Amino acid sequence: MPTRHTWLFLPLLSLCSCGEWQAANRLPSPDGAALASVEVKLRGASSTNSTRVNVNNATGGKLLEPGEILNANGAIVGQTRLAWDGPDRLLVTLCEAISFKVRARLLREPITRADGSENAIYVEVMNQRYSEQEKRCR
Repeated sequence: MPTRHTWLFLPLLSLCSCGEWQAANRLPSPDGAALASVEVKLRGASSTNSTRVNVNNATGGKLLEPGEILNANGAIVGQTRLAWDGPDRLLVTLCEAISFKVRARLLREPITRADGSENAIYVEVMNQRYSEQEKRCR
């Protein structure tokens, strides 16, 4: 027979239930030198879900600091979209994120191009609202 202490302990278990990061989407850059990926962590009903976006070197890639570029809380799972606008610009669309942190650029080797411009991948993030009528973010 459960004691009173057992019933007090059960809600704590649900608060501590943390999932693991699961790959949701991957998209290589147009030049094939970088790979962007979306990962989600489902945390259960008592906490918000997390979404992160990573950019890593692919074959021939020369990113100086590959890794996490975006970490968002509360974004609707399955609605995060990636799109490359050329090899130097990554567009990330979130849906109903409560908060997010973004690293706006990733430097590559060499740091400057022959014309003196910065050799980097720039990241642009849009946080959209969910439409009940359309059942999607817009």
